[in-house]
Amino acid sequence: RGGHQLGRVGHATGQAEETELCIRLLATMPDARIVHRADAVVRHLVPPGRLTLAFAARRAYMEGLYKARMARSAARPSAALSTETQYLRHLLQVFLPGCLARGLEGGRLAQAAFGVFCIGAVAIGSLVGRFERTETIRGTESAA
Repeated sequence: RGGHQLGRVGHATGQAEETELCIRLLATMPDARIVHRADAVVRHLVPPGRLTLAFAARRAYMEGLYKARMARSAARPSAALSTETQYLRHLLQVFLPGCLARGLEGGRLAQAAFGVFCIGAVAIGSLVGRFERTETIRGTESAA
């Protein structure tokens, strides 16, 4: 309804804009409540080039990299990414074991392998973002 665009537009390499928006909102208005609307309509065109394993790997790596950078610059890093931490915990404790169990029964091992692959790429990006030098962060696009 609002016509706002977040995320990738065209060839932009931005990442994690939604997370940064929420962090900034809560920093400005600590009593604000961010609500998930399951009935929201989102139109999302996914071009064929984004349906490849190479794109998924780069996207996952960049997600980890940008989130680590955000955490480094946040006033309270652990609070800044608490939702992502909870989601990762869910993936590791519930989703992946469920995929593996179902995979052994009905051929969903590829789904579990893809999940492990993406979580690994996020972890690598996160480690790079956590330990990169500050000068590199200022030149965000050239560092990635």
